Amino acid sequence: MTDLSEAVQELLSGIPDGKIPVRLVFFGNSYDNVGYLKKRDMVLSSVSKYYGQDRPLVTFVAQEPIDATLYLECHLVDKPQQDRLSFRNLSGVEYALVNIDGNKLLLTEGILPSSLDIPMKDQALEVFDKLEKILSYEGLPISSIDRQWNYIEDIVGEKYPGLQNYQQLNDARSLFYSKTDWKNGYPAATGIGTQSGGIMVEVDAASMENLVRIPIDNALQVAAHAYSNDVLVGKDESKTTPKFERAKAVIRNNDNGTSDVMVYVSGTAAIRGEESLFGVGIEKQTIITLENIEYLISKKTINHNNIVLDKDLFVTTFRVYLKNRTEFEKARDIISSRYPRTPVLFVLSDVCRPELLIEIEGTVGINN
Repeated sequence: MTDLSEAVQELLSGIPDGKIPVRLVFFGNSYDNVGYLKKRDMVLSSVSKYYGQDRPLVTFVAQEPIDATLYLECHLVDKPQQDRLSFRNLSGVEYALVNIDGNKLLLTEGILPSSLDIPMKDQALEVFDKLEKILSYEGLPISSIDRQWNYIEDIVGEKYPGLQNYQQLNDARSLFYSKTDWKNGYPAATGIGTQSGGIMVEVDAASMENLVRIPIDNALQVAAHAYSNDVLVGKDESKTTPKFERAKAVIRNNDNGTSDVMVYVSGTAAIRGEESLFGVGIEKQTIITLENIEYLISKKTINHNNIVLDKDLFVTTFRVYLKNRTEFEKARDIISSRYPRTPVLFVLSDVCRPELLIEIEGTVGINN
């Protein structure tokens, strides 16, 4: 584990001055749950050693980096906002609160169940129960979740025959979400595979003061929560759809007439309507995935979803999930040619349908 600890220290030393890390998401290789928990503990220990009592949130995702021992994605705030930031713990789950202009922003670490050996749906139900307690304690409804990451070990596999792991997550999420009304749309979300680690969920949530939330549909794709039973996996006729929006805009209107805009783009793949593009190869799937995202954040789509902006949107970050290492260079070259200035993180991961070779998520901002 020495190499892992050294990799953590090296990555942390590269965080820019003037920024305060709120959440650190590490991506590393781990093929079994015993090894996953050991590596997670090592990462936590290394971060604690580096930061002391001011340790930010830490998530360790069992997804193999393409060309490194470890990857790090940092969720940061500006240093002047440090006095508005607090870290808390409830029932063993770490989370952070940022108070800005009357808004309460809540970020969690990757929430795990007490055991990685119990059935997947039981793991998910336990994780959502922990999340619900945190939101309730902080006075936030479940519908305050704007962005959710769902990490699922062996996503298209079956821990028990006839019960796909991803479908088990979706059914548990549907039960959790049924406890509230979603007047402003479901969260943006990603449901993605991991090598190990069971079910893990991480969220961004916020209070509604001074905020406008708008779900964004994509005319090229059926909304995931409206999928037909034909594309859901499992024998149980009561299986439920994935409850997320293609994207979610969070807009804060400032006193000076300007607006701060964040658009969370959900995990997006080569799906048109509700059907995957079969047998077209990584290059075509990458192009179709990017076209889906580009149409999703286009002026035409933004206007159709009743969002009024006086400036164009641009992609600020991409996270790319690749099924096969051998297809990395082809996917990278296509993405970098279209987005040469966008930071992109590539990891190896199974996607939610066996035929899909790539999935891309991102964040989108407004040109100032």
